[in-house]
Amino acid sequence: MNGLKDASIIPLTKARGHAASLVTIGMEKLAATAPDVTFIHTFPGPVTSGIGREIQGILGVVIRAVSNIVGPLLNIPQAESGAYHLFFATSAKYPPKHSTGSQGGVLLEDDVEIARGIDGKTGSGMYCIDERGESATPKVEELLQGFRDEGVADEVWKHTQEEWQRIVGTRKA
Repeated sequence: MNGLKDASIIPLTKARGHAASLVTIGMEKLAATAPDVTFIHTFPGPVTSGIGREIQGILGVVIRAVSNIVGPLLNIPQAESGAYHLFFATSAKYPPKHSTGSQGGVLLEDDVEIARGIDGKTGSGMYCIDERGESATPKVEELLQGFRDEGVADEVWKHTQEEWQRIVGTRKA
């Protein structure tokens, strides 16, 4: 995969999916180093946030106008998004890979099941979920499995480590 080297050729329409995939597989590498910790990559959905308030010119005017008309119909209020994310962070629905039971989070109601991890296995410690806490689709899981099979996760991890090294430098004793 040359995506890390040739990032400038990614079409803008695919950039969000590309970036999300890189984050997910990078987090998966982190999860492998800490199996007693839960990792969740969540898409919060369209949240009322004012994200486009600083866009200048006619584009900004158009975006704000469309947001003011369509936003109330589609956007999730900040408090609701926050409540969902508090649930994600504290619920036993998303246990770490090696859970001892006591670190599993707030107990589940009878009708709530443990989430399927990004590897397709229930309770695997690394989750990719939507704004309502639903696991990624099998199509996404297949895509990420293809990345694993091609060694992309190792490439992303190596690139991430190189960038951290470049940014923070070496530590001298």
